[in-house]
Amino acid sequence: MADLDYGELRVYPGNYDEYMTAATQARERLLADNAKKKAQIAELQSFVSRFSANASKSRQATSRARQIDKIKLEEVKASSRQNPFIRFEQDKKLFRNALEVEGLTKGFDNGPLFKNLNLLLEVGEKLAVLGTNGVGKSTLLKTLVGDLQPDSGTVKWSENARIGYYAQDHEYEFENDLTVFEWMSQWKQEGDDEQAVRSILGRLLFSQDDIKKPAKVLSGGEKGRMLFGKLMMQKAEHSDHGRTDQPPGYGIH
Repeated sequence: MADLDYGELRVYPGNYDEYMTAATQARERLLADNAKKKAQIAELQSFVSRFSANASKSRQATSRARQIDKIKLEEVKASSRQNPFIRFEQDKKLFRNALEVEGLTKGFDNGPLFKNLNLLLEVGEKLAVLGTNGVGKSTLLKTLVGDLQPDSGTVKWSENARIGYYAQDHEYEFENDLTVFEWMSQWKQEGDDEQAVRSILGRLLFSQDDIKKPAKVLSGGEKGRMLFGKLMMQKAEHSDHGRTDQPPGYGIH
C-alpha cells in the first residue's frame, strides 16, 4: 500500500487493513513521543524558572534552557484528504421483505450459471456475492435488477423499492460531451433544482471549476463518485437496495 499525503509518499507492506493498522500505530507513537517531550520540556522549564536568578545554580539553569532548545516536537497533522459525504435518502417505508427470489435460473449456450436459486432478503440486510471470475456474479446481479431476463423463476422486490445499480463496466455512461454539472443534472427528480445538483456535487468534493469540465475526462475514482451521485439524485439504494458489481479498488477517496 502506498499512502500519498501532503505531497509525501509512504509505502506500507501488506494489505489495506494492515496499512490502516500500521498508519494508526505510527501516528499514536508520534503523539506519545510528543507527550513525553512536552513533559520533559515542562520539567526543564520549571527548573529554569526557579533557579535562573540563583547564582549557585544559574549555570545549571542555562544548561537546561539549552536542552529545551534541542528538543523538537514532531508535527502530527490531520490527513489532508477529504472524504465525500454519501448518504441515500429514504422517502417511502419498505415492507419487511426487500427481495424474494424463487427458482431463479439463468445461463447461456454453455449451460446454466445458476439454477433454482431461492433467496429471501429482509429490509436492512446486506448480501455479498463472492466467487471467481466467470462464475456468474455479474449475470446474477443483472438478473436481479432486471437488466437480464431469467430463463425461469421469479424476482420480486418490495413495492416501494427503487433499485440503484453501480455497474462493473460503466465507461459507456461517460461517452457524451456533457459537463460534470450537465451529466449529474440528467438524474434530477421532480422538485429538484440546480442547487440540488450543486449540493450533490459539492458533497462528492467537486469544486466550482470541476463541474465545468467534460465528465468524460474525469479519472476512474471521480467517475465512481459521479455514479454514486447519480444514485443519490435518483434516490436509489433505499434501505440497501443498491447493487454494486465488483466495486473498484481505487475506492471513493
